Formats: sequence, C-alpha cells, structure tokens
Amino acid sequence: MKGTSNSPTGAGVYGLSNTGGAGVHGTSSTGDGVRGETSAANKSGVYGVNTGSGFGVYGSSSEGHGMMGISNAGDGVRGETSAANKSGVYGVNTGSGFGVYGANSGSNNYGFLGSATTGVSGYGSDAGVYGQSSSGNGVFGVSSTGDGVRGQSSGANKSGVYGVNTGSGFGVYGFSSSGYAGGFRGNVVVFSRATGAAILELGEGLDYAEGFDVSDQGEISPGTVLVIDPDQPGKLTVSTMPYDRKVAGVVTGAKGLGSGVRLGVEQFDYDVALAGRVYCNVDATYGEVLPGDLLTTSPTPGYAMVVKDYDKAQGAILGKAMEGLSAGERGQILVLVSLQ
Repeated sequence: MKGTSNSPTGAGVYGLSNTGGAGVHGTSSTGDGVRGETSAANKSGVYGVNTGSGFGVYGSSSEGHGMMGISNAGDGVRGETSAANKSGVYGVNTGSGFGVYGANSGSNNYGFLGSATTGVSGYGSDAGVYGQSSSGNGVFGVSSTGDGVRGQSSGANKSGVYGVNTGSGFGVYGFSSSGYAGGFRGNVVVFSRATGAAILELGEGLDYAEGFDVSDQGEISPGTVLVIDPDQPGKLTVSTMPYDRKVAGVVTGAKGLGSGVRLGVEQFDYDVALAGRVYCNVDATYGEVLPGDLLTTSPTPGYAMVVKDYDKAQGAILGKAMEGLSAGERGQILVLVSLQ
C-alpha cells in the first residue's frame, strides 16, 4: 500500500486504533512489513506517537533488527518523549549484543548522540544516553575518525559520561593498543568506594601533597613550613626552631601553584607538600639563599632558612632552593621539597 497526503499532519499513511490493536499493521515474508519514506525537511520516514503507557514505535525481531533507520541527511531513527522517567529511545539487551548500537565512519559526526535537559529524555537522573545490558555492553560506540562515545553535560554536579558497575567489572573502561587508554582535560578526582568522599585528586600542579590536621589555632597561609607535633600524634604544627628534625613539609597553594597529586582531598585542615616543587616561606636574615642551597627550618615561625651547619642539618633538610633570596630579605621562593 502506498499513501500520499497534503493533510496538516503530512502523513502518507495514518492509522488509529482505540481497541488495543494496531493502527497500522504490515506483514511481509521477503520485504518490509511497514516502510516509510519522506523527502520533506524536518519530517520523519516513520513517526510514532504514544499518549498512553505503550510505545510510539515498537520493533521486534528474533534474529535481525527490531528497528533500523537509514538517512543520508537527517535522522535515521529519532525518539522523543516528555514523560517523566521515560526514554526517547530505550534499548535493552539481555543476551550478548547491544541495547543500542551506533557506528560512525564519517568525520565530526556521532555514532550515537543523546541529549537531555532536566526532566526530559532521561532515565531518572536525566541521562542523555542510558544503556543497560545483563551480559554485553550497555552502550558501545565505534567511530573511525570521531568519538566512539562522547558525553557532555552543563548540569550542576552532573557527568558528561557516568558509568556504574554493580558487579566485579568497571563503571568505565578504556583500552588502547597504541595510544592512551584515557584522556582527561582538567583535574581528575577519585572517590571512596565506602563513603563517596574524595580521596585523590590529580591536577596541574608540581608537588605531591597529603592532607594533615594542624594543631595550631588560627589560619595558616600557603607556603608555611610545618613540623610533626610531638604532643598530638598524626598532627602537624608550625615550625618555630632551627634545624628541627621533625620537619614535615610546606602548606601548598602559595602563588596559586596547585598540587599535581593530592591525597585525602578536603578531609583534613591543610594540604602539605611532601615532595616536588612548591613556593615556600624563606627567611634570608640568617644568610643569603642561592639556587641549589639546602634549606632547613628557621627560628622564624613557618619559615625556612639556608643550611649553614651541615652536622645539625642531618635529618632536618626540607629541600633545595630553586631561586635565590638576597641576604636580609623574607619572601616566598620556589623550593624543591625533598625531605632528608
């Protein structure tokens, strides 16, 4: 059957049923049961609408494709819904295949593109693409020139790509035979499995830092030299004496320089650089500092100084100066922290 129409809805064939049957039902042993084609802009080859609890378009197959859409310019298959917790396109695979499969061999295109705004076309949490499988891949994307799977979100505290695994596998898994298994543009945070709290951050800084609680009252500024507090195990305190063998590190963040690695993110009072490059408070009233000089704690609270007595400095080395500081001056210079 072939139908043409100039009606307001622009339907070549229109079927309606209020009895639970099919508005349009097509059967063929060799061809297409129902086939729709259109050359009109922004129109669909097959357009299905459901105002109840069923499907706008439903396809089933025992061995081939439940539904297949092909287009040279528009959408091969397009799904849209305004219902809460429903899907514009919903794919489920209970075998070893794909719930939804998308492939792209072109450039700057997508094998599958999903978008969602609050309360639209999502799965509970407003997901642009949601894939579920009991044994295969929930979402699998392949592209020869572009992104196999690309996720983007402008929502607060939402993810461009969000992966969950309730078994023994991976929420998100990346593999590459020659390049990188994963690439991140921006800081990366790892969360605790048990509590959900942030435990590790990889950033753009130059030092390795760990979180510590500090026994001193009041605010401590970045660049301050800290030592182990002998009276409160596990805590640090501001340095106050020269050649202190309890030297621990430097409070990070001076001059806006972040940490490359942070452990115990936002769980402690301060992030303390234990290795790497960091800006540190240095007092040169105890002697001029030159690049390469060894540094230790000084009598000035929270400040380092140049090592003059190497015997006393054994076990009290904070690191090496990477910049100079003129005699009599106090300031912050770049220091290579290397506790000894």
